[in-house]
Amino acid sequence: MCEEQRSEEEVLVLAASYVDRYLSVVPTTPKSSLQLLGTACLLIASKLREAVPFTADKLVAYTDHSVTAKQLMVLVLVSSYIYYEIVQQLGSEHAQKI
Repeated sequence: MCEEQRSEEEVLVLAASYVDRYLSVVPTTPKSSLQLLGTACLLIASKLREAVPFTADKLVAYTDHSVTAKQLMVLVLVSSYIYYEIVQQLGSEHAQKI
């Protein structure tokens, strides 16, 4: 999808990093949710790195509609919250060392 949409290589790398971070915090994620997770992470990464990010509808179409836009947006919100918590924790740990 990233290749077909001619997105920056960094988008795919960043999305994979987000998947890894999410799974490290929520290791009990069912295998059946991995496509949804990957799609949500692609959406987040594209919004951060692309001038014209992927749309939820386009990503849903690339999953052959195996996920819905509503499921995608809910997971984007949850993932963003988890990422925010990780950043906050890392920031406070770094501040304590100083």
